[in-house]
Amino acid sequence: MKKILKGKDFIKTMVSGALITGAVIWLSLSRGKSVIHALCDGFFVSGILLLCYAGLIFSTHQGTFDIFSYGISHLFKVRWPGFSTMSDEHEKETFADYRMRVSAKRKYPFGTLIAAGFFAVIAVILFVVYLLL
Repeated sequence: MKKILKGKDFIKTMVSGALITGAVIWLSLSRGKSVIHALCDGFFVSGILLLCYAGLIFSTHQGTFDIFSYGISHLFKVRWPGFSTMSDEHEKETFADYRMRVSAKRKYPFGTLIAAGFFAVIAVILFVVYLLL
């Protein structure tokens, strides 16, 4: 049974989000904003940035950019054979074979998505609190 939630992705995203949040809070407080306003800004910016990153990773894992990587690898094989990273067994494969081979190795970034969603939810809660004050 495969593990859906990878701890490493979750922890890396949480640490990245905390660093982004801290930087934005520090910038907001240095400009004279209130604490709740700075917290709302920090969690919103980190939540949106991390959700965009998670969306990009998810679309990459769906195969959106497969044609680019296939094309670049074949360009290097044709133009500069010495710089090609393709093994002999992958040299004659079609795009369909390449896509099947690459998609079998993919692991979906659910940890990244959950951590990014956490920051976005905290931002929404803080925004509601900010509006009520």
